[in-house]
Amino acid sequence: MKLYVLNMYWLYMGFILGVSFLATPIKFKAPGLTLPVALEIGQATFHFFNKVEWGFVLFFLGSAMFLRVPWIFVVAIVLLVILCVDTFGLLPKLDHRIALIAQGQKPTPSMLHKYYVALEISKVMIIACAAFYLQRRLV
Repeated sequence: MKLYVLNMYWLYMGFILGVSFLATPIKFKAPGLTLPVALEIGQATFHFFNKVEWGFVLFFLGSAMFLRVPWIFVVAIVLLVILCVDTFGLLPKLDHRIALIAQGQKPTPSMLHKYYVALEISKVMIIACAAFYLQRRLV
C-alpha cells in the first residue's frame, strides 16, 4: 500500500507541475488567444483539476487511516487545508475577477493569483518531500 501512496504522490506532483506550471503559462503566449478567452480556458481547467485534486487528497487521507502512519496523515491534512483554501477561498474570488474581465471591466490589482501560485508551489514542495521520504523508507 505504501508503494501506491508513493506512486500517487509522484503522479499528483506531475499533474500540478503540468497543469499549473506548464500548460497554463504557455496558453498566455498564444498570439491568437485573447485574454478573456485564455482566462476562461484557465478557469475551466482549474475547476476540473480541483476535482481531480480532491480525489488525490481523499486517497491520501484514506491511505493514512488504513496504514496508520502519522506523518502520511499530517501530509494529507496539510494538503486538505491548502485545497480547502483553493476551493472555497481563492477560486471563487478568481472566478469573480474573470467574470469582470469577460464583461470588459478592469478589476483592481490583486494578490489573489500570487497566493494561488504560492499554494501550488507549497503543494509541490510538500508532496516532493513526502515522496522522497517515503521512497527512502521503502528502499
